[in-house]
Amino acid sequence: MQKRRLRAKNKQKTVSRLAVVALGALVLVGAAVGLVFAFSGGASTRAMEALPFSSDSTRLFTGGGFLYLADNKLNYMDLSDERKNLSLSTSTADFRLAASKSVFALYNASAVQIVGVNFPIEFSGTVQSVKCGASHVAVYRQDASGNGAIQVFTANGDQADSIDLSAATLVNYGFCSGSNDTLWTLTLDTQSATPVQTLTTYDLLKSATTGIVTISGELAETISFTDKSVFAVCTGNLLRFNRTGNAQAYRVIVYGYKYLDASFSGSRPLFLFVPRSSATLSSVMLLGVDEGDVASERRVFLQLPQNALTAVVAGGKLFVYCADAVYVYSEKGTLVSTEAFETPIDGAVKLDDTHMLLTRGGALYLAPLS
Repeated sequence: MQKRRLRAKNKQKTVSRLAVVALGALVLVGAAVGLVFAFSGGASTRAMEALPFSSDSTRLFTGGGFLYLADNKLNYMDLSDERKNLSLSTSTADFRLAASKSVFALYNASAVQIVGVNFPIEFSGTVQSVKCGASHVAVYRQDASGNGAIQVFTANGDQADSIDLSAATLVNYGFCSGSNDTLWTLTLDTQSATPVQTLTTYDLLKSATTGIVTISGELAETISFTDKSVFAVCTGNLLRFNRTGNAQAYRVIVYGYKYLDASFSGSRPLFLFVPRSSATLSSVMLLGVDEGDVASERRVFLQLPQNALTAVVAGGKLFVYCADAVYVYSEKGTLVSTEAFETPIDGAVKLDDTHMLLTRGGALYLAPLS
């Protein structure tokens, strides 16, 4: 484990307010949620909760609830505990949201306001994006020359670390999950004749680099973490690395297919792919793998119902959302159940392995994913 030298430790205080955000006192607000049930003869019943904001609202799912903007207020609605709900006065809607289950932040191009901290953090250059972990906030900014850096702050607003990215191109970054403080970065060496990406993980509580993984010859399109594994879905292969030691365990060919979704809540990891050549969502490939030295992969190819809106995986199952029904398949591709909607939906988006966000007209609904 390599110790990292902290580049900055001072708190960046300022008397000015964040230009686009003025935070008011925290006010508890009730969750304006009503139950709507979708019944259909011969099909099982699935409850949906009508959400108190529309499809064109600024909103963000935190993992535990929703941040959303309404009536010049930033509101938080917790899904399990109404005592955590809050409302914050804002001066304008011109900001973006970042959040985990425990940390919320608002930001624009020049400043970041961590909810609960009574001062904004101002930056030179341009703030490109913000990610939140269990107790840290990571801010990616670029200076006038286009050189990037990630500055990390605690939930109290203290600067904890800074990662210089001037020698590499940042592809993506984030926290391994919303419940820990391991930050990861994926960078690309643009000087190499062939694609070379570096995946680096940092333990922010220990201020240490905990892993460096090199991916050569192809580009990683998405990175996923479990307690045992790091999975990189690349343009040609699915790679698995051990979390301990960072050694590559195996690679599985996925050439010709595009990543759509993944789930790690079943008996083993399950990935969902669609053919890259397909213009519509008409067929998928389910790929189940083990978290050992051998993939023991199982591939299942399925033709989907006509006019499928979305397909996702969760808990070892495949869920296919159409306008009038949800089709549920086992990992082996067997149709398990069909659940019809009383009124057709327009769209469906997976929030996590237990929740889906459904749209009907301009209304939004929360539905269980199980």
